[in-house]
Amino acid sequence: MRIVLRSVAIDFEVEIDTGLWGRARYLARQHGWRPAETEPPTGAAGIGWIGTYDRPIGQVVSGSDARALAKSLGAVNGGEFTLGEVDTLLQLRWLCDEGAFSIEDPLADRLAS
Repeated sequence: MRIVLRSVAIDFEVEIDTGLWGRARYLARQHGWRPAETEPPTGAAGIGWIGTYDRPIGQVVSGSDARALAKSLGAVNGGEFTLGEVDTLLQLRWLCDEGAFSIEDPLADRLAS
C-alpha cells in the first residue's frame, strides 16, 4: 500500500510505500526524532484523536515535527535501503525540511476526480 505525504505550504508531495514510511520513522527515532503526534484531519477534532502517523486519513504533521524528522533522517545510513528507496527518502527529507505536511490516501484524490 502507498500513501501520499503532501506539503501544506508548497506544491510538492511524496508518494511512499507504507513499509518504507514505517522504516523511515523507526530509523529516525533511533537517530533522535521524538514524534510529537499528528494533528487531526479536518472534521476529526474532538473525537478522541490519538495522533497516528500510520493510517492516511488527512492528518497533519506539524512544521516543527517535520523538520525534526528531516534532521534525524539525515543521520540515517543510506546503505540500509535500495537505490529507489534512497531517492524516495531524499524527497521525504526535502518535504520535511519545508515544514508541515499531511498524510493522505492516494486513492482518495483519484476517487474524488
